[in-house]
Amino acid sequence: LEVTQNDTTAALTALDHLTTAFPESFYRPYGLKLKADLIVNRPGEREQARQIYRELLEKYPNSPFVSDARKRLRTLEEESRVG
Repeated sequence: LEVTQNDTTAALTALDHLTTAFPESFYRPYGLKLKADLIVNRPGEREQARQIYRELLEKYPNSPFVSDARKRLRTLEEESRVG
């Protein structure tokens, strides 16, 4: 809900709660991906987003969000090589 209302701070707070308080939740991979998507373009947080995308690939390989996470991580890696 916070994401659709463009309240990034509230969304990140809710996602942090979801991903830490409910580590076995079915929704944890989605929460991690959404968090990475929100912070990837924030100054100083790109590396954290990259780590989250890697975690998704390693820990949740069957998640429906893995293909998008892989694509985003690949883009980040290419930008790092070019820049």
